Amino acid sequence: MARVLGTLFAEALAVRLAAGAPRPQALVPVPLHPKRLAARGYNQALLIAREFARRFADADLHVDNNAVVRIRETDVQQRLNWIERRRNVRGAFAATRSLAGESVLLVDDVLTTGATLNELARVALAAGAAQVDALVLARVQPLRRRERTVKFNRAVT
Repeated sequence: MARVLGTLFAEALAVRLAAGAPRPQALVPVPLHPKRLAARGYNQALLIAREFARRFADADLHVDNNAVVRIRETDVQQRLNWIERRRNVRGAFAATRSLAGESVLLVDDVLTTGATLNELARVALAAGAAQVDALVLARVQPLRRRERTVKFNRAVT
């Protein structure tokens, strides 16, 4: 699966580069907390990023799995609204090195509210990154208030 997803990401980056986007110096997969990594056994974003980098081997694009680490365990975000998600990941990441002047490409599998990627981007910019972009496989469309009312028979905020 990672091979297929990495190929899709590589194709998306090729389109972006052809349109004039800057070439990233580092691919940074969304890090998992060590406890969650141990329970799951793998980091899906890391697997995708590695395959993605393999497709761009001639471009000297590398995965920097340690540039940003998760320093605090966070709650599973599946049932949290966007405000709770933002609070949940605030302060959960830290840069382990300077990213001064680098163009960083964050890699994740799914974007729901953007809270995790926003927090990672904030950390990368604070570490000196010149530019931070994100590449995700899928975007979940949040339910609008009316859809939540119909689906759950009540307004969920």
